[in-house]
Order: sequence, then C-alpha cells, then structure tokens
Amino acid sequence: MDNKGLVKRVGAEILQLIIEEKVIWLLRRSRVEVVDVLLDASFIKVRNIRHPDDSRVGFSDADAMVGRNGCFYGLGFKLHVAMDHRSVLPLAILPVPANDNEKKHSTTLIKRTWMVLGKAGAKFRSIVADSQYSSRRMSK
Repeated sequence: MDNKGLVKRVGAEILQLIIEEKVIWLLRRSRVEVVDVLLDASFIKVRNIRHPDDSRVGFSDADAMVGRNGCFYGLGFKLHVAMDHRSVLPLAILPVPANDNEKKHSTTLIKRTWMVLGKAGAKFRSIVADSQYSSRRMSK
C-alpha cells in the first residue's frame, strides 16, 4: 500500500497548538495552581549541508541557520522551552533559527506560557532564566 497520501506535515505553529492543548489538559487534570517557570533553549542540529551561495543557511532547509552550540557553531535551530520546574512539563515551546538570540524571543515565550497557564487555571509564581533572556522588554 502506498503511504504517500497519508503523510501530512502539520508545521511548527500547528505542532505548538497541539502540544499546548495537551499541556493545558495535563495541568487541569493535575490541579496545578501555581508554577515556577524555567526558561532555556536547546540547540537542534539538522542533518543538512550549508548552502553553496550563503554558508549561514542550510541547502535543503533554508530555515536552518548557523548558530552557537555551546562552544561551537552548527547548522540548525534553537528550541526555546518554558517548563514547570516541579513536573518538568514543557509549558510552551518556540522553535526558531539557531542564529536568533534568546532576548528576541523571551517575551513571546512568556506570553505563550502565560496563555497556557491562564487556560489551565494556574498562575506564575516565579520565572528563572539565564542572562541571555534578560532584556528591557522582560521588565515591563
């Protein structure tokens, strides 16, 4: 049987919504009221080669960018995650190109987390993140 007609990619935005819906369900089911949120980003390496005309981007995946992976640079993405420190449940995710700095996405990640917690009937108690997430926009 040919499976080509059965495979459909949902994309990053739809995947985020699916995950957030499940997280809200889990938070409600667990009766979580107050959450201490941890923010961090992980580098995701892609199996790709750099574009011959622009070495900062991927050849077959133009969204993949060269970014810092610890002490080295690599081609890929960063997955920004807001998680509950107690359950280690990912509350919100934000996949972005690897060359984007955490400051650029910190407010979006916090807003998504706030929305998820609000729909689940829970509240922030604290946010813990490394200095890369610190910006003037975060203090407003």
